Amino acid sequence: MWWRTHASLRFAMRTFATQASEDIEVVYRRYGSPTAVLEARKGADATAEACGPLDVAVRWLAAPINPADVNMIQGTYPIKPELPAIGGNEGVAVVERAGAEVQSLQEGDWVIPRAPGMGTWRKHSVHNYQHFMRVPSDLPVSQVATASINPCTALRLLTDFAELKEGDVVVQNGGNSSVGRCVIQLAAARGIKTVNLVRERYVHPHVVAAEIQMDMLCLW
Repeated sequence: MWWRTHASLRFAMRTFATQASEDIEVVYRRYGSPTAVLEARKGADATAEACGPLDVAVRWLAAPINPADVNMIQGTYPIKPELPAIGGNEGVAVVERAGAEVQSLQEGDWVIPRAPGMGTWRKHSVHNYQHFMRVPSDLPVSQVATASINPCTALRLLTDFAELKEGDVVVQNGGNSSVGRCVIQLAAARGIKTVNLVRERYVHPHVVAAEIQMDMLCLW
């Protein structure tokens, strides 16, 4: 199941994090189970890599593990990157160098990918500046690194299917998931009430903490 796969991915990412002094990237050369196909390898030396006039060289600060990341590695996601590929669709990076013709980004800016498939499970990379969106650098890294998928999904769930107004009630499954918690917060900001269902199974401490957090915020 995907949550067990996530445990193995977290181990791989912890291994990656402990080697932060090196340029390590998490790569897969074929589709399949992450436990079977993922490997950590030394990445290209981005400090020496040529930075074109429209490129930016970035250092990745954080990159989460999303179910879509797992599906992409398995080859079941609609987007199939050219292999070998580096894992990770989301993340936040800091610009370390900007090409001579780049006007909208500069050294020290925080950026997130504009589209999935960039490969964020690494320390350094160089891309065309148009592949990034500048974001505030005074927010928690963990929030910014997860801002491009789940919050957007939650917003569309609340806006694309019905014209909700203050006082309406939304019922959702997976209320303790990242998308579910975004739905709760966005709905509360608009005066919309939520009823949130959580599957009955082994309760991980993170789930308990999330439920307590929602209750403390009076959003449950």
